[in-house]
Amino acid sequence: MPDLLRVTACELRTARLDEDWAALADHVRSERSDLVVLPEMGFAPWFGLRREFDPAVWAQAVAAHERALAGRVPDLAPAVVLGTAPVERGGRRLNEAYVADEGGVRPAHHKFHLPDEEDFWEASWYERGDGTFEPVDAGPARAGFLVCTELWFGDRARAYGEAGVHLLAVPRCTPRESLDKWLAGGRTAAVVAGAYAVSSNHGDERFGGQGWIVDPEGDVLAVTSAREPFVTAEIDLAAAEQAKRTYPRYVPARWAPAGRAAPTRSCLVHRDGVACGMATYEYTTSVITHGFLGRKDEELDRRELEKTLNEMGAQGWELVKVLTHMALHREKDGHLLLFKRAAG
Repeated sequence: MPDLLRVTACELRTARLDEDWAALADHVRSERSDLVVLPEMGFAPWFGLRREFDPAVWAQAVAAHERALAGRVPDLAPAVVLGTAPVERGGRRLNEAYVADEGGVRPAHHKFHLPDEEDFWEASWYERGDGTFEPVDAGPARAGFLVCTELWFGDRARAYGEAGVHLLAVPRCTPRESLDKWLAGGRTAAVVAGAYAVSSNHGDERFGGQGWIVDPEGDVLAVTSAREPFVTAEIDLAAAEQAKRTYPRYVPARWAPAGRAAPTRSCLVHRDGVACGMATYEYTTSVITHGFLGRKDEELDRRELEKTLNEMGAQGWELVKVLTHMALHREKDGHLLLFKRAAG
């Protein structure tokens, strides 16, 4: 496996996409890029500016991305391309991250953390994913997607680092006034994961671009601008692997004395020593009902169970027990799921 990889970040203007795409393709060829990260849903105007869902606008965005994945993205071959697209899966509207390579286009992740505010009414337009954050193969590299807002959930970056990713792919659509904050977030995520972070943004006036490439120590290798909308840097996969063994990545998430397993009791460390007490937990329940008129009385819907487990697990809840066929006071009967997580 080659250790060195040439990666490209960019900013693209949907209002001038033909012009920008031709220039990006030229840059990728001249720089011999191995991997390119595109902006979040970058092949159509940003529909999240409107709060009210419009089926026609959504359909146009889906179609524009389907055309681009079939007609534009191959222009960047043999580079591996990472990005996101609006899709419909099983009757659900989703923001789907993908990996496009010589084998075709593969779904990789569905955006889970969705904002819903002025200019970014994402939760009003599509559903969140199932909470799965799994590394994907991107050529010789292992990558983890943090789609825009997901960058701010540091536990995701930490988990990706522990899973051995070489880079974090961060497709974005972020406003001009907060560009420096997003770069700071990318530098932090890179350090937490011990991985390179590569991000691209919409380049239209409202969003302002500023894609970036950051190394595992948080140092900025390259940043895009209106004058230089595409940047390429060489990254060292071996350096990302070595970073996992250095500070702060080697520090365990749960503290334990040398040579001992992580404690099962909760401990507070202060300047006078360590005070430990019994572990404390909070509990919650979720119910999978028997359905309309008890039609699911004799069976457990596995898809519904997996969806519930993923949603609760993404919030830190651990399944303790499943109590089947429970009669619930003033609620529909069903299967009761008991969860716990550490309090604090």
